[in-house]
Amino acid sequence: MNPVDASALSLRQLRAVLSVAETGSISHASMHLARSHSATSKAVSQIEKQLGIRLFDRVTAGMIPTSYGEALVKRLKSANREFERAGAEYRNLPGDPKQRQNPPVFRMEIGNNRLVAFIAVHRFRDIRFAADRLDIAPHAVYRALNELQDQLNLPLFERSSGGTLEATPFSRVLNTHVRLAFSEIQHAVDEMAGMADGIVRGRLAIATLPPVRNLIAPRAISRLLKSHPRIRVATLEGDLHVMESALRSGDLDFVIGVRYLASDHPDLILHPIMDAEARILARAGHPLGRVQSVKAEDLAAATWILPPMDTPIAEWFRSYFNARGLEPPSDWVESGSSQVVDGVLLESDRLALSSVYDAQRRSELSAIVPLAAGDIEQYSRTTVPKVQIIMRANTTMSPPAKLFYEQLIGVVRDIEKTGRTEEQAPERERRIVKRVK
Repeated sequence: MNPVDASALSLRQLRAVLSVAETGSISHASMHLARSHSATSKAVSQIEKQLGIRLFDRVTAGMIPTSYGEALVKRLKSANREFERAGAEYRNLPGDPKQRQNPPVFRMEIGNNRLVAFIAVHRFRDIRFAADRLDIAPHAVYRALNELQDQLNLPLFERSSGGTLEATPFSRVLNTHVRLAFSEIQHAVDEMAGMADGIVRGRLAIATLPPVRNLIAPRAISRLLKSHPRIRVATLEGDLHVMESALRSGDLDFVIGVRYLASDHPDLILHPIMDAEARILARAGHPLGRVQSVKAEDLAAATWILPPMDTPIAEWFRSYFNARGLEPPSDWVESGSSQVVDGVLLESDRLALSSVYDAQRRSELSAIVPLAAGDIEQYSRTTVPKVQIIMRANTTMSPPAKLFYEQLIGVVRDIEKTGRTEEQAPERERRIVKRVK
């Protein structure tokens, strides 16, 4: 099978493939699409030629999808639903309903160049930057964007006082659904390539939050790539809200960490996978490292580097002091980066929060040690939020995502099975456990 980027496959031609599969023949699909018989037949043939595979068996009774065709059609149905969802939100916009019909973009009857240009402008907020990234002339981006805005009869961007292009509310909606649609098509391409040669390939993109960042996620990635080296893995760190935005648009397959499920986020699913007992980290030689039992009063008086204050872990941290009638620490630095946290710990007397598994890996790899803070550890065993896999609702995972999910659960189960005890852990990990204790 030929390697193909999803954005290079014509949406109009893919719509013809989907219609042929749904109606069972070129003739019925042509009537449904209001195209000529030859145009529909040519569209299917061109997609087959571009992919280098046969999508349909031509028989007397009509067109029967091959196994490749079935894989593609399944994803095309999902992609088409994304365009339909965008269309539904478009028709619900305030204004004259006569101007809110069903433009071609919501029926996959649009040239890819318009949508590719739209996505690039949405990302870079500048016509010239978008043109440079697409390696086309700026006027081509202007034209594609204006054609799309004319089709929708509404602006998609507004010029800010700083000169950048800011997306309108519906532009953000459209961007999310279009990117999800292209993501579904790319998954189909990767799946069909795997069917052709038996090699799982494609892109896996995950975001990790501190409880799994230093041990569990890296171990799962390592196991995945050992078995499937053709999978491309990308990871993201940062603010949870940014991560969830990337998840919703299809740029991420999973966010792994801790989140409280809010009732106003029905588009996300949370799968709890493990407990995450807390540990308090400090540099080796920290004054509290000599204390046999660090009390809540010691922690309240300390300076800290903590997760952003609007995260579940930060909320839990404050609850610990409130439950003991103490004022939470007032001197802290906010950071979601493990590298920044470690750097600040090594250069100061600040303390940091960590999961037990994160603490083990950090103790192994650097001069950062857990304190003997048994009180807060005990409090965490029943109150700290569970580590979760966060994913989009109503979505079908790609093969790389399914395999990573299995590896991640396997890593967690291995850790739970061994209990990370001194007797069961490997020699190198016994030293870690001793330091944790």
